[in-house]
Amino acid sequence: MRRRRRGLSLGPATCVGLLLACGLAGEATAYVRYRTKPPADGGLGQPYAWGVASVDVVGYPSGLPNMTSDQISNAMSAAVAAWDKTDSTNATCSYLKLNFAPAAATAIPPAAARDHLNQIAIRTGVWTDICSRLNDGSDDCHQPGELALTTVWSRSCGEIVEADVEVNADVASPMQFMWADLDVNMTSGLHDLQNALTHEMGHFIGLDHTCALGPGASDGEVDDLGNPVPDCSDATIPEMQATMYPSSEAGDVTKRTLSPDDHAGLCSIYPLGTTPMSCGGQQSSGCAVADAGGHETSSPEHRHGQRWPVLLGFVAALGSAISLRSRRRR
Repeated sequence: MRRRRRGLSLGPATCVGLLLACGLAGEATAYVRYRTKPPADGGLGQPYAWGVASVDVVGYPSGLPNMTSDQISNAMSAAVAAWDKTDSTNATCSYLKLNFAPAAATAIPPAAARDHLNQIAIRTGVWTDICSRLNDGSDDCHQPGELALTTVWSRSCGEIVEADVEVNADVASPMQFMWADLDVNMTSGLHDLQNALTHEMGHFIGLDHTCALGPGASDGEVDDLGNPVPDCSDATIPEMQATMYPSSEAGDVTKRTLSPDDHAGLCSIYPLGTTPMSCGGQQSSGCAVADAGGHETSSPEHRHGQRWPVLLGFVAALGSAISLRSRRRR
């Protein structure tokens, strides 16, 4: 089974000035896990999680004109490290070890496929020409306006077995995105690579967006408290501050670090002191049922990531904010 969360695209769906202009307040609320398809007789699907304690990730550090290979590699490494147990905050509650290794700067990343390689890849070709064949025989192509996309393969019980992150570096597109390390290059209109990849790595470990952009985007989904996933127009300040909040702006670096909600999600899925096990016959952390017959396919069904759709109705009122929308294939 494959799952995709579609990603970042130009679209003003956030409040001007992000937090203060919204006039919202509140404490940390909840996190959302993404799940397998719900059973035919109703209820929730199984939550996704890795069934191992240590996961390797290879990054391909080339393809961005405003960044050196070292800068790309450092951004990838920092985004992975934000969710890793070696982070001093994470070490108090999570066992998940994420091991990042950069490929050679001249290495060409493979296509996103079930090839036993977890990768972060920069895609410099025509983004919308990248397509995959789904289980039902249809083609699922990358969509215009996506900044990044994470593809997750899992067993039917929700155990993640592989994940690939792709970054849109298609400069020929009318809606091209220019990437940078905003610690070094603060030119207006640039997107911070580490900021976007930290969000994508949240999908990589099994987290979903904290709210939904658009009607029906998260129908049937609930947060860890059992509450329906809210519409982003009703988002509280803690929800907007979360790395997994589906909205940002060019120049944003706030998603580089985890909010209390993001941290709570990490530590709940991979709690320190427990032992992860494959759910192929046994219950694993993050897999709510033991599914001995659980299968995985080479043709994934869903993808996760970040999408920035153009929401023209908000332009005059909200300015040039960037927003993420989740898109599901079922």
